[in-house]
Amino acid sequence: MEAKKYYVTCQLGSTPSRSNGTLLFENSDADRAWQFYQVLEPMTEMSVALWDSHGNLMAFHVGGPEQQ
Repeated sequence: MEAKKYYVTCQLGSTPSRSNGTLLFENSDADRAWQFYQVLEPMTEMSVALWDSHGNLMAFHVGGPEQQ
């Protein structure tokens, strides 16, 4: 049986892509993956995505202009 893994990626643009994104975090614990994902603040025009071991998108957010 293959262990479950969760991945956090970062990519340019507002469309999440596991294949084109840069891997930032990989862990078998879903809670730790969520914690890592939630503390990231993507820069403008970049997005951060959380994926499950089957390649399904669990969550993503896009960086926007900074608020003054």
